[in-house]
Amino acid sequence: MGTTAPLAAFTAEPDLADPLRQPPRAPDLDTVPSKTPDMPRILWADDEIDLLKPHVLFLETKGFDVETVTNGADAVDRSERERFDVVFLDEQMPGLGGLDALERIKERRPEVPVVMITKSEEEHLMEDAIGRQIADYLIKPVHPKQILLTCKRLLEGDRIRGEQVQQDYLQAFGQLSARLGGPLDYTEWIDVYRQLVRFDLELQGADEGVRQILDDQYRGANEAFSRFIEDEYPAWIAASQEGEKPGETRPAMSHDIIGHSVMPHLGGLTTEQARPVVFFLIDCLRYDQWLLFERTLQQAWEIETDWHYSILPTATPYSRNAIFGGLLPIDLAKRFPQRFTADVRDDDEPSLNAHEEDFLRDLLDRRHRKDVRMRYEKLVSQSDGAAFADRVTDLLQVDLSAVIVNFVDILAHSRSDTRILREIVAGIRADDNAIDLGVRVSAFDLVPHRPDAAQSRPGKPGPGIPEEFETPYPFQFSINHDDPTQIDLSETFQFVDLCGQLGVKLLNISAGSPYYNPHCQRPAAYPPSDGYQPAHDPLIDVARLLDAARQLRDKLPAGM
Repeated sequence: MGTTAPLAAFTAEPDLADPLRQPPRAPDLDTVPSKTPDMPRILWADDEIDLLKPHVLFLETKGFDVETVTNGADAVDRSERERFDVVFLDEQMPGLGGLDALERIKERRPEVPVVMITKSEEEHLMEDAIGRQIADYLIKPVHPKQILLTCKRLLEGDRIRGEQVQQDYLQAFGQLSARLGGPLDYTEWIDVYRQLVRFDLELQGADEGVRQILDDQYRGANEAFSRFIEDEYPAWIAASQEGEKPGETRPAMSHDIIGHSVMPHLGGLTTEQARPVVFFLIDCLRYDQWLLFERTLQQAWEIETDWHYSILPTATPYSRNAIFGGLLPIDLAKRFPQRFTADVRDDDEPSLNAHEEDFLRDLLDRRHRKDVRMRYEKLVSQSDGAAFADRVTDLLQVDLSAVIVNFVDILAHSRSDTRILREIVAGIRADDNAIDLGVRVSAFDLVPHRPDAAQSRPGKPGPGIPEEFETPYPFQFSINHDDPTQIDLSETFQFVDLCGQLGVKLLNISAGSPYYNPHCQRPAAYPPSDGYQPAHDPLIDVARLLDAARQLRDKLPAGM
């Protein structure tokens, strides 16, 4: 934001050592390049625009196409009829003032950055302009280089930041490679993971070559980390079973979370708990997704980040039950033989974690905290989330609330609830109304598959066969619910039609799930699908996917 202190000398004796304090000098007209269609276009509205001619000529020598008007009404009219990359508005103009012109321009061109220029430093004017979504606020008198820096920040900021991130990553590449080539302990692996995820987020849309380098390094890191876990995990489990607490020899793991991160906030038998504690468990949320959530939460909360290593398998019936029970699965099976077995084969998700509340209560009892008033709640749909928001103050009535959010279920399994897609599209449009939107859709699903035990051999699983199912089958997307081994694209057609209504231009087609029927998504003879040999000739799955793409193409809405 502009201030008067460094600009006061603009009308006084100049300090020639500081270029921002030198008076503007009109550039040589011979240095002004001819206008071309690819030049960034600036619209500048000021009732004293003639006095700003040196500024305009300076910007033109830097490769900008600058158009000028003398009032707010003309600025609104020109911005409606023509494309501009930046609009500068004088706040005080006769007739339609800068703030009113700003509001009208934003109504019609919300994606165009508008910079307000004013003589006034009154706080209420700044707040009013900021509330109407200005991109910057400059105080007169302004220097040409100040205008140039503002233009570069608005128009080239993303590119400049992207180039800097690429440079930072390429400089860090050697250091990361050296670390990955040497021995790392569990805390060092966390640091490497955080670095790679940060670069992965920041290099979205970066040069293809740089992205390829990062992707290759990611794969190498995954392979090295897998070897690390194979070597260290048995010792961690043994140390835990011997009663060793998380520390130098083993990390905090799933069954340590409640004791390590929740119990300390509950006070003690002789100390009063300061305030209610809410334990949110967001299932299947990746770290990169959390970082996006964190940006919003930081506006209202102070956030401290800690890490733990999941037990293996990381699947729901093992890791989540271990979290709430505070025990390893084998110990849960011994303590609750009727409620938990170490060999979980039930594919009905609700039953896999049906006893989490009981496990948590038992954990509190084992820690001699029967006095803790507790509630447990699970959110698996949009409607659950809305109802939870309505009664969120109820959390203040108990000492500990455990709230489970089935993130994937809310995003992907609510076939009839399209509100989240509408909200995402609306949010993107609010930031950039001109962007072309694309959506990736899994065109169809099938019942989960498993290897045929009758044809399996040690080290070589048999071909995939459908899991046992009952009809009508209540799960999956675009299948025949009376025969979930067959597809029915009716739901996909409805979804694609909705995408057309929302202005989506591009559609990317996939199918199935890499976790429970990978042969649908990645048909291949070799290497085989994850977990089993191909269920049949992979060309059958290729043909099925191509046929689904053809049917969807024939029904695409206009403009998609």
